[in-house]
Amino acid sequence: MGSYRSYMRTDYETERTSVLIWLICSLVAGYIVQNVLLRLLGDYPSIYSAFAGMTYLSIQGLHGLRIWTLVTYAFFHDPQNLLHLLFSVLGLYFIGRELETVLGRRLFLAAFLVSVTGGGLLWSTVHWTTGGTLIGASAGVLGLFTLFVCLYPDRPITFLLLFFPITLPKAKYLGYSVGFLELFSFVFFELFGHTAAIAYSAHIGGMIAALGFYRFVLSPVPFRFPWPRSSAPIPPEWVKKASKAKAATGGKPTFTVNLVGRVQLKAEVDRILDKINSKGFASLTPEEKKTLDEAKDLLSRN
Repeated sequence: MGSYRSYMRTDYETERTSVLIWLICSLVAGYIVQNVLLRLLGDYPSIYSAFAGMTYLSIQGLHGLRIWTLVTYAFFHDPQNLLHLLFSVLGLYFIGRELETVLGRRLFLAAFLVSVTGGGLLWSTVHWTTGGTLIGASAGVLGLFTLFVCLYPDRPITFLLLFFPITLPKAKYLGYSVGFLELFSFVFFELFGHTAAIAYSAHIGGMIAALGFYRFVLSPVPFRFPWPRSSAPIPPEWVKKASKAKAATGGKPTFTVNLVGRVQLKAEVDRILDKINSKGFASLTPEEKKTLDEAKDLLSRN
Protein backbone atom coordinates (compact mmCIF):
# COMPACT_ATOMS: atom_id res chain seq x y z
CA MET A 1 0.00 0.00 0.00
CA GLY A 2 1.42 3.34 -0.94
CA SER A 3 4.28 1.77 -2.91
CA TYR A 4 3.28 3.90 -5.89
CA ARG A 5 4.65 6.93 -4.10
CA SER A 6 8.18 7.74 -5.15
CA TYR A 7 9.53 8.18 -1.64
CA MET A 8 8.26 4.72 -0.57
CA ARG A 9 9.62 2.73 -3.52
CA THR A 10 12.41 0.25 -2.89
CA ASP A 11 12.98 -1.01 -6.43
CA TYR A 12 15.37 1.71 -7.54
CA GLU A 13 18.57 0.43 -9.11
CA THR A 14 21.37 0.79 -6.58
CA GLU A 15 24.49 2.59 -7.74
CA ARG A 16 27.31 0.12 -8.28
CA THR A 17 30.83 0.67 -7.03
CA SER A 18 33.07 1.80 -9.87
CA VAL A 19 35.69 -0.52 -11.32
CA LEU A 20 38.29 2.10 -10.45
CA ILE A 21 37.52 1.77 -6.73
CA TRP A 22 37.66 -2.02 -6.95
CA LEU A 23 41.06 -1.86 -8.66
CA ILE A 24 42.47 0.51 -6.04
CA CYS A 25 41.12 -1.68 -3.24
CA SER A 26 42.72 -4.71 -4.89
CA LEU A 27 46.12 -3.02 -5.00
CA VAL A 28 45.88 -2.02 -1.34
CA ALA A 29 44.67 -5.49 -0.34
CA GLY A 30 47.56 -7.11 -2.18
CA TYR A 31 50.04 -4.90 -0.37
CA ILE A 32 48.48 -5.77 3.00
CA VAL A 33 48.57 -9.51 2.25
CA GLN A 34 52.25 -9.28 1.32
CA ASN A 35 53.20 -7.54 4.55
CA VAL A 36 51.07 -9.84 6.72
CA LEU A 37 52.73 -12.90 5.22
CA LEU A 38 56.17 -11.40 5.67
CA ARG A 39 55.59 -10.53 9.33
CA LEU A 40 53.58 -13.56 10.45
CA LEU A 41 55.37 -16.16 8.36
CA GLY A 42 58.83 -14.73 8.56
CA ASP A 43 60.10 -17.95 10.08
CA TYR A 44 58.70 -19.91 7.16
CA PRO A 45 60.28 -18.36 4.07
CA SER A 46 59.21 -21.30 1.93
CA ILE A 47 55.54 -20.35 2.41
CA TYR A 48 56.13 -16.77 1.34
CA SER A 49 58.25 -17.96 -1.57
CA ALA A 50 55.40 -20.21 -2.67
CA PHE A 51 52.98 -17.27 -2.47
CA ALA A 52 55.34 -15.07 -4.49
CA GLY A 53 55.85 -17.79 -7.06
CA MET A 54 52.09 -18.15 -7.54
CA THR A 55 51.37 -14.43 -7.91
CA TYR A 56 54.51 -12.57 -9.01
CA LEU A 57 55.60 -12.65 -12.63
CA SER A 58 58.87 -14.51 -13.09
CA ILE A 59 60.55 -16.42 -15.90
CA GLN A 60 60.69 -19.51 -13.70
CA GLY A 61 56.95 -19.24 -13.09
CA LEU A 62 56.26 -19.00 -16.84
CA HIS A 63 58.39 -22.10 -17.36
CA GLY A 64 56.02 -23.75 -14.90
CA LEU A 65 53.04 -22.61 -17.02
CA ARG A 66 51.82 -20.07 -14.46
CA ILE A 67 50.30 -17.95 -17.21
CA TRP A 68 47.97 -16.11 -14.83
CA THR A 69 50.96 -14.28 -13.35
CA LEU A 70 50.99 -12.13 -16.51
CA VAL A 71 48.04 -10.35 -14.85
CA THR A 72 48.31 -11.01 -11.10
CA TYR A 73 51.74 -9.40 -10.78
CA ALA A 74 50.14 -5.97 -11.18
CA PHE A 75 48.19 -6.32 -7.93
CA PHE A 76 51.32 -6.65 -5.77
CA HIS A 77 54.05 -4.14 -4.97
CA ASP A 78 57.33 -3.98 -3.10
CA PRO A 79 56.30 -4.78 0.50
CA GLN A 80 59.22 -2.75 1.81
CA ASN A 81 58.45 0.36 -0.23
CA LEU A 82 55.12 2.09 0.39
CA LEU A 83 55.89 4.73 -2.26
CA HIS A 84 55.78 2.01 -4.92
CA LEU A 85 52.14 1.39 -4.07
CA LEU A 86 51.34 5.08 -3.53
CA PHE A 87 52.48 6.16 -6.98
CA SER A 88 50.47 3.37 -8.63
CA VAL A 89 47.31 4.24 -6.69
CA LEU A 90 47.58 7.97 -7.37
CA GLY A 91 48.25 7.48 -11.06
CA LEU A 92 45.41 5.00 -11.39
CA TYR A 93 42.99 7.31 -9.58
CA PHE A 94 43.70 10.53 -11.46
CA ILE A 95 43.68 8.87 -14.88
CA GLY A 96 40.99 6.31 -14.16
CA ARG A 97 38.37 8.77 -12.96
CA GLU A 98 38.50 10.43 -16.37
CA LEU A 99 38.53 7.28 -18.48
CA GLU A 100 35.92 5.17 -16.70
CA THR A 101 33.28 7.86 -17.22
CA VAL A 102 33.90 7.83 -20.97
CA LEU A 103 34.68 4.16 -21.60
CA GLY A 104 32.29 2.55 -19.15
CA ARG A 105 33.06 -0.17 -16.60
CA ARG A 106 33.81 -3.04 -18.96
CA LEU A 107 35.99 -1.21 -21.46
CA PHE A 108 37.89 0.54 -18.69
CA LEU A 109 38.68 -2.75 -16.95
CA ALA A 110 39.57 -4.37 -20.27
CA ALA A 111 41.97 -1.52 -21.11
CA PHE A 112 43.74 -1.90 -17.75
CA LEU A 113 44.08 -5.68 -18.05
CA VAL A 114 45.26 -5.48 -21.66
CA SER A 115 47.94 -2.95 -20.68
CA VAL A 116 49.05 -5.10 -17.74
CA THR A 117 49.28 -8.19 -19.93
CA GLY A 118 51.18 -6.33 -22.63
CA GLY A 119 53.68 -5.09 -20.07
CA GLY A 120 54.17 -8.58 -18.69
CA LEU A 121 54.68 -10.08 -22.14
CA LEU A 122 57.32 -7.58 -23.24
CA TRP A 123 59.17 -7.80 -19.92
CA SER A 124 59.17 -11.60 -20.13
CA THR A 125 60.52 -11.47 -23.67
CA VAL A 126 63.37 -9.16 -22.67
CA HIS A 127 64.29 -11.15 -19.54
CA TRP A 128 63.62 -14.65 -20.84
CA THR A 129 67.27 -15.66 -20.53
CA THR A 130 68.36 -13.42 -17.66
CA GLY A 131 65.43 -14.18 -15.32
CA GLY A 132 64.01 -11.93 -12.65
CA THR A 133 60.73 -11.06 -10.95
CA LEU A 134 58.20 -8.37 -11.81
CA ILE A 135 55.56 -6.74 -9.59
CA GLY A 136 53.64 -3.46 -9.72
CA ALA A 137 50.79 -1.85 -11.66
CA SER A 138 52.93 0.69 -13.53
CA ALA A 139 52.33 -0.98 -16.90
CA GLY A 140 48.57 -0.70 -16.41
CA VAL A 141 48.76 2.91 -15.25
CA LEU A 142 50.96 4.00 -18.15
CA GLY A 143 48.71 2.10 -20.53
CA LEU A 144 45.70 4.05 -19.26
CA PHE A 145 47.70 7.26 -19.54
CA THR A 146 48.50 6.43 -23.18
CA LEU A 147 44.83 5.76 -23.82
CA PHE A 148 43.89 9.09 -22.25
CA VAL A 149 46.33 10.90 -24.55
CA CYS A 150 44.89 9.07 -27.56
CA LEU A 151 41.38 10.19 -26.66
CA TYR A 152 42.27 13.76 -25.60
CA PRO A 153 45.53 14.70 -27.37
CA ASP A 154 44.83 18.45 -27.30
CA ARG A 155 43.50 18.76 -23.75
CA PRO A 156 45.67 20.74 -21.27
CA ILE A 157 47.15 18.52 -18.59
CA THR A 158 48.70 19.31 -15.21
CA PHE A 159 51.22 17.06 -13.48
CA LEU A 160 53.60 17.29 -10.52
CA LEU A 161 57.33 17.67 -11.10
CA LEU A 162 59.22 17.52 -7.79
CA PHE A 163 55.91 18.41 -6.08
CA PHE A 164 55.46 21.54 -8.21
CA PRO A 165 52.43 21.62 -10.56
CA ILE A 166 53.28 22.09 -14.22
CA THR A 167 50.64 22.56 -16.92
CA LEU A 168 51.21 21.63 -20.54
CA PRO A 169 48.90 23.09 -23.20
CA LYS A 170 48.33 19.68 -24.81
CA ALA A 171 48.36 16.19 -23.31
CA LYS A 172 50.14 14.74 -26.32
CA TYR A 173 53.28 16.72 -25.44
CA LEU A 174 53.49 14.87 -22.15
CA GLY A 175 52.74 11.63 -23.98
CA TYR A 176 55.66 12.16 -26.36
CA SER A 177 57.96 13.04 -23.44
CA VAL A 178 57.03 10.02 -21.35
CA GLY A 179 57.35 7.70 -24.33
CA PHE A 180 60.80 9.04 -25.20
CA LEU A 181 62.08 8.80 -21.62
CA GLU A 182 60.79 5.26 -21.22
CA LEU A 183 62.39 4.16 -24.51
CA PHE A 184 65.70 5.87 -23.70
CA SER A 185 65.83 4.32 -20.22
CA PHE A 186 64.88 0.90 -21.58
CA VAL A 187 67.67 0.87 -24.16
CA PHE A 188 70.51 2.35 -22.10
CA PHE A 189 69.68 1.07 -18.61
CA GLU A 190 67.70 -2.14 -18.94
CA LEU A 191 68.56 -3.64 -22.31
CA PHE A 192 72.28 -2.89 -22.53
CA GLY A 193 73.16 -1.52 -19.12
CA HIS A 194 71.48 -4.26 -17.01
CA THR A 195 71.45 -1.80 -14.10
CA ALA A 196 67.82 -0.70 -14.12
CA ALA A 197 65.85 -1.25 -10.92
CA ILE A 198 62.71 -0.18 -12.82
CA ALA A 199 61.03 -2.42 -15.40
CA TYR A 200 61.00 0.02 -18.33
CA SER A 201 60.22 -2.83 -20.71
CA ALA A 202 56.95 -3.48 -18.83
CA HIS A 203 56.08 0.21 -19.08
CA ILE A 204 56.66 0.23 -22.83
CA GLY A 205 54.73 -3.00 -23.24
CA GLY A 206 51.75 -1.50 -21.43
CA MET A 207 51.83 1.62 -23.60
CA ILE A 208 52.07 -0.40 -26.83
CA ALA A 209 49.18 -2.61 -25.72
CA ALA A 210 47.09 0.49 -24.98
CA LEU A 211 47.80 1.85 -28.46
CA GLY A 212 46.62 -1.46 -29.91
CA PHE A 213 43.50 -1.35 -27.71
CA TYR A 214 42.71 2.14 -28.95
CA ARG A 215 43.24 1.19 -32.58
CA PHE A 216 41.34 -2.08 -32.71
CA VAL A 217 38.69 -1.60 -30.01
CA LEU A 218 37.94 2.11 -29.64
CA SER A 219 38.84 3.64 -32.99
CA PRO A 220 37.20 2.47 -36.23
CA VAL A 221 39.36 4.80 -38.35
CA PRO A 222 42.67 3.93 -40.05
CA PHE A 223 45.56 4.17 -37.61
CA ARG A 224 47.88 7.17 -37.85
CA PHE A 225 50.68 6.81 -35.32
CA PRO A 226 50.46 7.75 -32.57
CA TRP A 227 47.15 9.63 -32.15
CA PRO A 228 44.68 9.67 -35.06
CA ARG A 229 42.09 12.37 -35.28
CA SER A 230 38.44 11.73 -34.67
CA SER A 231 36.39 10.73 -37.71
CA ALA A 232 32.92 11.93 -36.72
CA PRO A 233 30.55 11.88 -39.73
CA ILE A 234 30.35 15.18 -41.60
CA PRO A 235 27.68 16.40 -41.45
CA PRO A 236 26.78 14.58 -38.22
CA GLU A 237 23.54 12.66 -37.93
CA TRP A 238 21.81 15.29 -35.82
CA VAL A 239 22.33 17.89 -38.57
CA LYS A 240 20.69 15.61 -41.13
CA LYS A 241 17.70 15.05 -38.84
CA ALA A 242 17.37 18.79 -38.23
CA SER A 243 17.37 19.49 -41.96
CA LYS A 244 14.61 16.94 -42.53
CA ALA A 245 12.55 18.42 -39.71
CA LYS A 246 12.97 21.91 -41.14
CA ALA A 247 11.84 20.74 -44.55
CA ALA A 248 8.79 19.06 -43.02
CA THR A 249 7.69 22.31 -41.37
CA GLY A 250 8.10 24.36 -44.54
CA GLY A 251 11.08 26.28 -43.17
CA LYS A 252 9.11 27.78 -40.29
CA PRO A 253 11.11 28.35 -37.12
CA THR A 254 10.79 25.60 -34.57
CA PHE A 255 11.82 25.46 -30.96
CA THR A 256 13.48 22.64 -29.05
CA VAL A 257 13.96 22.12 -25.36
CA ASN A 258 17.32 21.02 -23.98
CA LEU A 259 17.54 17.89 -21.89
CA VAL A 260 16.75 18.68 -18.28
CA GLY A 261 16.57 16.53 -15.23
CA ARG A 262 18.72 13.69 -14.03
CA VAL A 263 16.64 10.94 -15.65
CA GLN A 264 16.75 12.41 -19.15
CA LEU A 265 20.44 13.19 -18.84
CA LYS A 266 21.32 9.68 -17.68
CA ALA A 267 19.31 8.23 -20.55
CA GLU A 268 21.27 10.35 -23.03
CA VAL A 269 24.58 9.36 -21.42
CA ASP A 270 23.61 5.68 -21.58
CA ARG A 271 22.84 6.06 -25.28
CA ILE A 272 26.22 7.67 -25.92
CA LEU A 273 28.04 4.94 -23.96
CA ASP A 274 26.23 2.27 -25.96
CA LYS A 275 27.38 4.01 -29.13
CA ILE A 276 30.96 3.95 -27.85
CA ASN A 277 30.72 0.23 -27.12
CA SER A 278 29.38 -0.55 -30.59
CA LYS A 279 31.19 1.94 -32.85
CA GLY A 280 34.10 3.31 -30.82
CA PHE A 281 34.81 6.65 -29.19
CA ALA A 282 35.86 8.26 -32.46
CA SER A 283 32.31 7.88 -33.81
CA LEU A 284 30.95 10.45 -31.34
CA THR A 285 29.98 13.90 -32.54
CA PRO A 286 31.44 16.98 -30.81
CA GLU A 287 28.05 17.57 -29.18
CA GLU A 288 27.99 14.06 -27.74
CA LYS A 289 31.50 14.49 -26.33
CA LYS A 290 30.44 17.80 -24.79
CA THR A 291 27.38 16.11 -23.28
CA LEU A 292 29.61 13.49 -21.63
CA ASP A 293 31.88 16.15 -20.13
CA GLU A 294 28.96 18.19 -18.80
CA ALA A 295 27.10 15.13 -17.52
CA LYS A 296 30.12 13.94 -15.55
CA ASP A 297 30.18 17.15 -13.51
CA LEU A 298 26.39 17.45 -13.19
CA LEU A 299 25.73 13.87 -12.15
CA SER A 300 28.57 13.91 -9.63
CA ARG A 301 27.04 16.93 -7.88
CA ASN A 302 23.54 15.46 -7.65
